[in-house]
Amino acid sequence: MYRFVLGLATVLLVAALAPAAELVVNGGFETGDFTGWTLLGNTSNTAVDPNFAYQGTYGAKLGSIGSDGFLSEILPTVTGQTYTLSYAVENVGNPPDDFGVNWGGVLVPGSNLVNVGPFSGTVYSFTVVAPGPSTQLQFYFRQDPSFWGLDVVSVQGAAAVPEPASLGLAGLALLAAFGRRKFRR
Repeated sequence: MYRFVLGLATVLLVAALAPAAELVVNGGFETGDFTGWTLLGNTSNTAVDPNFAYQGTYGAKLGSIGSDGFLSEILPTVTGQTYTLSYAVENVGNPPDDFGVNWGGVLVPGSNLVNVGPFSGTVYSFTVVAPGPSTQLQFYFRQDPSFWGLDVVSVQGAAAVPEPASLGLAGLALLAAFGRRKFRR
């Protein structure tokens, strides 16, 4: 019985500390292409390129001229669940340009960059809430004279955290198991 209770408590603890699952397919573009992504709009001058890697081997080179291109994925989400969206972006050109992120069809506040000058790879992170059981993550971009670089795109939900009552019960079970073992000696 002692081993069973100890094993159960261990499983509960490991589940509580388990990292959140990654929802984005090919967020680092490490397949060397846009596997998992859908390209729409003006995708001229758009490719996966090792010169645009923030981390790893590849990154996305985004250089639509004259109108926006779009890069998107439909992610499995839980309605009302909070997620962390992060990515690295760089701008290697000058205006005119724009870049931003839509989550479930709505602009992520603070994600839009318009007519900005060059800057090196910078990681952005946002907290977003899923509007439904599947959510579209969409990047839009235009960089007339040059390119945006995009890499390490990630969306992760909060790790499952057991309720305090569950943790309390697991703790009591552990104490009972240890107490019973000590009492038998």
